[in-house]
Amino acid sequence: MMSTSIPCTCDPDGRLRRVEMEAITPYQGPLKTLHQDQYNKLKASMERYGFFAPLFLWAGHGAILDGHQRLHVLEREGWTVEGGIPVVEIEAADEKDAAEKLLLLSSTYGKIDPQGLYEFAELHAVDLREFVLPDLPDFDLDMFQAEYYGVNDDYLPGGKPSQIGPTRIVGKMIIPPRVWLENRQAIQQEIGDMCETFGIAIEWPK
Repeated sequence: MMSTSIPCTCDPDGRLRRVEMEAITPYQGPLKTLHQDQYNKLKASMERYGFFAPLFLWAGHGAILDGHQRLHVLEREGWTVEGGIPVVEIEAADEKDAAEKLLLLSSTYGKIDPQGLYEFAELHAVDLREFVLPDLPDFDLDMFQAEYYGVNDDYLPGGKPSQIGPTRIVGKMIIPPRVWLENRQAIQQEIGDMCETFGIAIEWPK
């Protein structure tokens, strides 16, 4: 069976060193796991975007400091990278130094801010309802999509505002920013009518 060759999309000028898979040695051991759903996401991203970032290797030893999961997908799928796998070599004094740098590369210092993610995606026209994000530490993607995109929200284009009767208790109302901006007056009117039903006065900020 012929192997599939995926494009290298991180080295347009051909300046990075290229190596064959046989010259690379895994180094992280059982430090990380790649469950099937995560594997499927990574595989899909490589099929769509190609090999879009080089592997980081311990200079002179060929041991991977960053990129184990992508190498695993290449091996399991029997894929090759056009022109060889692009690598960047990182100096390490010894195994301890190499291990410490591997841990640094595997760590996440920053934390994704939901509002920041939403604004970043809107700025660059990335639809996060369709784009498959990798698993992010301490980030609930399902909650984010429900809160910021409200795929079931009645105020989405073409929908009709739902009628909230006097016997219904609402603990929390989530209105995605995009929906609020597009339907502000209608939303304010319905919330005002609902509050009036219960004798609640509401004043919107100017």
